[in-house]
Amino acid sequence: MSEGEMNAENETAHPSSPVMASPVSAAEFAACMATLDPGKGVAVALSGGSDSLALLVLATRWAARRKGTSLYAFTVDHGLRPASAREAKIAAGFSAKLGVPHRILKWKGKKPSSGIQAAARDARYALLLAACREVGAADLLVAHHLEDQAETFLLRLARGSGVDGLSGMAASRPLSAEAPDVRLLRPLLDFPKGRLAATVAKAGFTPILDPSNEDERFDRVKMRNALSILAPLGLDAGQLARTAARMGRAREALERQTGALLSAHAVLSPLGFVEMKVEPLVAAPPEIGLRALAALMSVAGAGHYAPRLAALEAVHAAIGMRELGRGRTLGGVKLA
Repeated sequence: MSEGEMNAENETAHPSSPVMASPVSAAEFAACMATLDPGKGVAVALSGGSDSLALLVLATRWAARRKGTSLYAFTVDHGLRPASAREAKIAAGFSAKLGVPHRILKWKGKKPSSGIQAAARDARYALLLAACREVGAADLLVAHHLEDQAETFLLRLARGSGVDGLSGMAASRPLSAEAPDVRLLRPLLDFPKGRLAATVAKAGFTPILDPSNEDERFDRVKMRNALSILAPLGLDAGQLARTAARMGRAREALERQTGALLSAHAVLSPLGFVEMKVEPLVAAPPEIGLRALAALMSVAGAGHYAPRLAALEAVHAAIGMRELGRGRTLGGVKLA
């Protein structure tokens, strides 16, 4: 009997038996943090919801056992809902009870009428970056968990992402391309949401409930609901997250091969252009050729433009058929 069949049999045999999630232990969290190797100044992005509150509880215990570590908590008040200011103050109260210095960061100015989620995200990370730099925190912890990783995988799958997109969220990365001095760390990616809720309950806190988490106008909420349909078919959050991790390993291997190709054949001119002969680009496996082409575009365009995969594929095909006309551009870069 397969693992999936055994799981299905267990679910059928005990249809009404609730599974009580266990809190995340201090040892489990410490092990995750050890793999990320944070510095002495660490900040937590705290919304006051169950996930980020669990992260703050765990980070507080971890920091108390780590000599010389300074821990901070930041809450961003986007000002998009009437309750946001009150909720930010509640989050400040959580931090005070845990003895963690806290600051409320307000998103000021006019808000856009469209693309509000993307704009809010950009504003949030800009505020958090400035706050981290001000207190000397080189690492910012965020509370993305197992289900978040699975939802991200589904969202990117629906958008037709390739290996890179399906690799999911990285446990560690620079907060932004322009801010390599501050890292974004996700120590909870291996833990399901239920265990985070159990961690908060055991600590004696009642988290803030965000109504937007149930708003089906948002794609992420739609994917969250889709997970409940997919899980009985074997496509649960854990399985999707494992697939994302395997895609991550594939991406690393592809990046190494791409780097070797570029090192051997690409030449960067002091005048700002990049030169590479067509033959090695065409002779390489298509995925490596596409990645090399994207890297060349990034260097030539100073990283300001990221052409879509479909556009890269079209140019790569044209190069292979020797049909790339003079004056063609890609991602704001002129090809010759």
